[in-house]
Amino acid sequence: MLMLGVIALLVGGFLAVILMVPFIALSYRRHGRLSFWRAVGWLALLIYFFAIWTYTLLPLPETDTYRASGTQLIPLESVRDIRNYAHGSVGQLLRNEAVQQVALNVLLFMPLGFLIRTLFRRGFIIATLSGFALSLLVELTQLTAVWGLFPRPYRVFDVDDLLANTLGALLGSLVAFLFVGFARREEGTRSEPRRVTAGRRFLGMLCDFMFVSLLGFLLVIGWRLYRGLVLGMSVEAINDGTEWIFGLAIPLGIQLLWVLLRGTTVGESAVLLAPRYGRVPIALARPLRFIFGIGGYTVLTALDTPVTALIVPLFVLASIIAVWATTDRRGLACALSGSTVVDARLGAGEPVPTR
Repeated sequence: MLMLGVIALLVGGFLAVILMVPFIALSYRRHGRLSFWRAVGWLALLIYFFAIWTYTLLPLPETDTYRASGTQLIPLESVRDIRNYAHGSVGQLLRNEAVQQVALNVLLFMPLGFLIRTLFRRGFIIATLSGFALSLLVELTQLTAVWGLFPRPYRVFDVDDLLANTLGALLGSLVAFLFVGFARREEGTRSEPRRVTAGRRFLGMLCDFMFVSLLGFLLVIGWRLYRGLVLGMSVEAINDGTEWIFGLAIPLGIQLLWVLLRGTTVGESAVLLAPRYGRVPIALARPLRFIFGIGGYTVLTALDTPVTALIVPLFVLASIIAVWATTDRRGLACALSGSTVVDARLGAGEPVPTR
């Protein structure tokens, strides 16, 4: 059981990292900012869905010789099992396998009802129907042997599991009712400009780093799969020059075009920051922003030399200090290019918000 939870945590966490930049960009555009509790809620929902499938489908049968599982179509059969086998003290009752089965099925779907109400602002009925629908999908997946992927079902289709799961979703939404007011106070006005904080600037920098790193990683993995599965090339036939193009040149080229055309990096755009240029002409300022920002950092880290190993930490430290040291949080790249960044929702000539 513990290993199944670890698998769900690792897979859900990995997918959360992959989706981090789009999620941050969408949060700023839908809610005006990134809410800590909303981010935690979505991460929990992502991990939860993987947990549902790991706990209900794993472990997979190792051979095709296993015996087919049956079906349990009598409603509340588990209640009769509890009544027949539950004797003695409360402790004996809690150790009863039938009791544990029902309790776990209820608890398993309580997070779904809780998250549907807090994240999507849906009431008891939608939460309950969502629990029923997801549970029915799981049970049908088990009944059909993962929709025909296996020769016969290896898990039992149990109508009592369907009922317990649905009850769990309802109870989860009732518990979430206590938190809905707090969650609503967390939301900001979507169109209201906000001041540029150090945290927001660092979040944009993190998005830039994740964009270049993850896009390069995904492109290299995609290229390797294409080369191995479609072209039939062996692992030994790796062309480092080609992988360098996918892993570094393409992501960095997108960042460069983004800065040249829009004036901000991909990460800054994700957190709704817009450029304001001043004493340095735009034609020179934008390349300088790229060189002393994500572009310079990425090139330095790609150069495997003793000199760059010393320069990179100093470059990162200077970038961090520059954000804290400048009153408008412009940072190193903006300071050297004679520019700054403001909230993208701020109109021309409007004063910079102080909150």
